[in-house]
Amino acid sequence: MSLIAVPLLLLPQNFSAYADVCIIGDVNEDKVLSISDVLMIKNFASGQQKPTVRQSSLADVNGDGRVNENDVSALERQLKHFSDSVPKGCYISCGDSETRYFWFDENHGNFIIKDTGFGLNFNFSCSCGEITFNTGSARNVEKAYISWSDDRHFVLKWKSGKAECFRYFGENQPDYGQLITGHWRAESDSGTRHFSINGLSGFFSDMNGGKSVNFDYKTDGNIITFNMDGEKYPLSAVVTRDDDKHFTLEWSDGTVEKFSPDNDFRIIDGVTYINGILIANKTYALPPDYDPGGLLPEVQKDLDKMFEDAEKEGISLWEFSGYRNYQDQKEIYENYKAMYGQEKADTFSSRPGYSEHQTGMTLDVNCADDSFDGTPEAIWLAENCYKYGFIIRYPKGKQYITGYKYEPWHIRWIGRENAEKVYKSGLCLEEYLEIDSVYPEE
Repeated sequence: MSLIAVPLLLLPQNFSAYADVCIIGDVNEDKVLSISDVLMIKNFASGQQKPTVRQSSLADVNGDGRVNENDVSALERQLKHFSDSVPKGCYISCGDSETRYFWFDENHGNFIIKDTGFGLNFNFSCSCGEITFNTGSARNVEKAYISWSDDRHFVLKWKSGKAECFRYFGENQPDYGQLITGHWRAESDSGTRHFSINGLSGFFSDMNGGKSVNFDYKTDGNIITFNMDGEKYPLSAVVTRDDDKHFTLEWSDGTVEKFSPDNDFRIIDGVTYINGILIANKTYALPPDYDPGGLLPEVQKDLDKMFEDAEKEGISLWEFSGYRNYQDQKEIYENYKAMYGQEKADTFSSRPGYSEHQTGMTLDVNCADDSFDGTPEAIWLAENCYKYGFIIRYPKGKQYITGYKYEPWHIRWIGRENAEKVYKSGLCLEEYLEIDSVYPEE
């Protein structure tokens, strides 16, 4: 039986992960255990064909160091036993470019890619050692031969000829909604550990920040079970979730660790970046000489697209006030300070060096006036700007966190992926990154 070539038009580019695998019994090395391998081992055992050193190793099915009729019988029994076996449960697959977690149940399942968190549902069927995967339509069909080495390990040979190794991970389906993907700081009475987690795998540094330990984990309700490298037995912990950014693990030995986001905090040439996002607020200032000269090209591109799409929906948006350098902001702030006093001016105008307008990623839309609130333009902007990489930087009800009054016209570009996350969280940027916005004492 040959693999059927069906174009994977709607499947992700890396739907099949591959590995250069060595399958005991696969003496012709076609990545499939079949009657062809049985016949070759018979020839080796009878002396009709002389095996290479590698073939001798692969032909030793029962592992007794010799190639004879016992290996033929062992492979025949294996083929018969697994002829109609169908995967069931959770498996980890290993390829040369990625690791995936699969869930098989009757005739359907899903997978998630470890490094990206991308997942996909599928239906599948198995007949005569061939599995057919379908992700939604006739064009989304992929076939693979399945070869079992034992009850917990098998290999899929995809139509390209590459192979993907699977090992059993557990009985229960992973609850992808309970994944703890992210970078975390775990604090306990014993010290601090730093965790980096993607999908169902990760690693953590020891208390001294030195040696890293890799692990896989699975969830079952409020129980998380970790399989640590170098540990014979898995370790379990009870998880208590405080909110979407904080949780606590109570380990079986009574140790309690409190987890919070472990932000990537960097200062480059006097500019603060947190998780790759440039920060300019009352706590974090920009150098006086920081001068991109205008809106950044990527910001302008997304802004033009947003204005164009808004116009198609009958919404008229335009740039009212965009980039300002340090000196521009100084003049504006000093004028407001003279008119209203410093305390009031600080609620709606930034001191020089602390203004987002200096970043080249911020602008005021249509007008910088309270009359903009509640207009069709303001409503559209609030509901759609994240799709183009922008956020309403100073949302309503967050003035005691951002340090500024509600400004529905003030938008800040942080990139589409970050903007969507902030928008869906319902948090302002300070809350999302867990930072302050307070001027230093003078």
